[in-house]
This record gives sequence, C-alpha cells and structure tokens, in this order.
Amino acid sequence: LGLDGTRLIKLDNSSLRPRKQMIFNGAATVTLVTDAGGKLLAAPRLSVHGFPEGEDLAAVQAEAVEAVAQTFRSEPIRDEEGASMLASQAVRRVFKARLGKRPVMNVQIVRI
Repeated sequence: LGLDGTRLIKLDNSSLRPRKQMIFNGAATVTLVTDAGGKLLAAPRLSVHGFPEGEDLAAVQAEAVEAVAQTFRSEPIRDEEGASMLASQAVRRVFKARLGKRPVMNVQIVRI
C-alpha cells in the first residue's frame, strides 16, 4: 500500500503508471488551433514539464513544434483522435531522438 494524498492505495493501482512515466520522461501538452474546416490557424503551442531548462530544451521544443506543424501543414484536421495521435508521435519522436525521453502527452485541439 502507498499513500496518495490522504488515501491509501495499492501500489499496482493503474493511476500510478502515468505518474511514474512523468517522473522519468516528463510531460508535454500540444495545443492546435484550427478553423471549422480543420486548417491550422496558428503555429502549434508546446508546453513541457519535468525537463531541465536551458537552450537545449528550447531548441528541442522548437524542433518538436515544427514537426507537429509539418504533420498538419498539407492536410486539415478532420479526426481529432487521429490528429492527437499524430501530434503526440511527432513530439515524442523529436524528444526521443534529442533527449532520450518519451514524454506523457496531452493534445488540445481548439476549433474556432
């Protein structure tokens, strides 16, 4: 058993898996802003947590943003679930190649 806030939970609880992943790999959130037809209206935004700050991280983030933008540059976003998966893969591919990390991903798609 382990203490989670004020509750005791089993250590094999499914809520602990993503937490462990975040401890070792960090977390990232990508925000995509599209029009009603699914075309990107702005460059993707990327927020990260759990990575050391510095110029190297800024360069990796910029590369990841470009990878996401490139993914959706020619095709509009029609399927939000599929788009979330593609954006996650693009970010994780860059972070794995540059930092050896596979961050826990969250993708937000805002339609205007």
